[in-house]
Amino acid sequence: FQTIQMKVFVINQDADADKLALQSRQMDALGLNWARIGATTLDTITPPSDHKFWRRWHRIITSSEKVQFASHFSAWQRVLHSGQPGLIIEDDILLASGIHEFLNQIAEMTVPQHITIQASDNKKLVSKTLDADVPMRRIYQDYTGSAAYVLFPLGASKMISRAAKVVVAPIDAAISDARDLVSFQADPALATHMDDSDTKNRFALPETVKVNSYNRLVFRCRRINAQLAKGINFLAYRPISVYRTVSVATKWPDLGLKK
Repeated sequence: FQTIQMKVFVINQDADADKLALQSRQMDALGLNWARIGATTLDTITPPSDHKFWRRWHRIITSSEKVQFASHFSAWQRVLHSGQPGLIIEDDILLASGIHEFLNQIAEMTVPQHITIQASDNKKLVSKTLDADVPMRRIYQDYTGSAAYVLFPLGASKMISRAAKVVVAPIDAAISDARDLVSFQADPALATHMDDSDTKNRFALPETVKVNSYNRLVFRCRRINAQLAKGINFLAYRPISVYRTVSVATKWPDLGLKK
């Protein structure tokens, strides 16, 4: 392969040197241009974890979810500052052999602002047909898929603006709830977790979350409003879409792991 221009940003915790080594092997095998983004910790998170910035969703966001969100936020900033689309992955992600061709196909596209390439067991509301030029479908409603996605500069700008002005949420919800984001799903999916583990567990931190009665009511009202918005969105796009799971690529590089 020739090294392509689109950069891959790998979010990696300092303690996960083995996963970083695996990613280095994977990037070399696939001919990808990549850079490490050090995962945020509670010691480095901005603003601090007790700041009101983190209390705007419809429940308390855990410390694990805060550092995960902040890590992705750093990647969004890198994409925005570069002025070029970038593939953002967490360090437990495996990429299919077709990723190189796919990234070349989408590198100059102007319509997409976000493309998830991750496999998921959850159904998504997607377009009935594939894009005319690239194997992907328009997403109208999604719920997961934040461990591997391409973000374009306009998409990065929207996500950064939403964090500042609208809401901060667990990373899956932060992306899937951004309905002004023009999102697509690679079909077949070109990424999967190497061990099928829950991504949230990788950022897990011990904690006890306490919520008083007033905040519990506020959160409940926010949650009801969010669910109503999702329901209205689902009904609005259902006539032009299908509710389905996405197929997964069949060819994967041999990195010495069982796929």
